[in-house]
Amino acid sequence: SASAEVFFCLNLKLLTFGPILNCPLCNHSAISMYYQDHLSRYHHCLECDLVFLDPKFHLDVKEEKKIYDQHENALFDEGYRKFLSKLFNPLLKILPPNQTGLDFGAGPGPFLAKILEDHGHTMKLYDPYYHPHKENLKKRYDFIVSTEVFEHFYSPGKEISSLKCLLRDNGILGIMTKLNPGKEHFKDWYYRKDETHVCFYSTKTMNWLADFLNMKIIHMDNNVIIFSY
Repeated sequence: SASAEVFFCLNLKLLTFGPILNCPLCNHSAISMYYQDHLSRYHHCLECDLVFLDPKFHLDVKEEKKIYDQHENALFDEGYRKFLSKLFNPLLKILPPNQTGLDFGAGPGPFLAKILEDHGHTMKLYDPYYHPHKENLKKRYDFIVSTEVFEHFYSPGKEISSLKCLLRDNGILGIMTKLNPGKEHFKDWYYRKDETHVCFYSTKTMNWLADFLNMKIIHMDNNVIIFSY
């Protein structure tokens, strides 16, 4: 029958080309192939410039947690403090005294939260693996910090929107994530080779994100971006 023929053709198309992908950040359908090898495949959104790993290559929860456990940072490691200073130095210049903040994706050693507390701010923690305090996602904050987290988001559009909802009026969002160095460097980029990294942002993506959040970028370098109202 005609309906059976249509059904067959639709399924043949799915088998041939695979499911249609939309950008996980902006939900746009204008997607092109960015890079692939025998272990992975990455797509590029022509709207917001996000590069993202094909969902077929996402790790399961146990594999992901195993890799995260290897990233544990010693609370008083000076190298880690220097790394975090790229965010907390400009952030401390911006924040008024005695603010309340959330360290989202704090990891096993919430060093950044401790530094901010030492400077007079009140900090709450959330991390799905190490600090699963869901009650802290039902409050609002003067600022949110999220270091080396955005690259792990499977659905960044939804997850970043949820973060914005936790900010008070005139709130500040400070993040750390390495910006994409460009297609010519992507293959050998160490940041890509971390299997838990699934989303890669560019300067263009961050400007798109500022418009999406109705915020402005008040600080940006190659791995620190601070948004404010």
